[in-house]
Amino acid sequence: MGHGIAVEFALAGYTVPEVAPARIRGSTELKTVVTDADVVIEAIVEDLNLKRQVFQALDQLCPSRTILASNSSSFNPSQLAIATRCHAATD
Repeated sequence: MGHGIAVEFALAGYTVPEVAPARIRGSTELKTVVTDADVVIEAIVEDLNLKRQVFQALDQLCPSRTILASNSSSFNPSQLAIATRCHAATD
């Protein structure tokens, strides 16, 4: 999925450094890939409770600078952000 996002950005005219795809990492262990992440894009099944659990875990593991995003087509960002410490910013 990460490679596809880089391709879409490039097709839209944005500059995507060649090193960008090499820096995209995936894992089944959140802690191993998000502790120094600048951006995390959640892409799991469309289950609101499960997505909130993931966002809560990301909120605990990621640096405060990290942008948390979702590719959900079913839920508003505020429905996911409620699981984070910064949910007031989306109200």
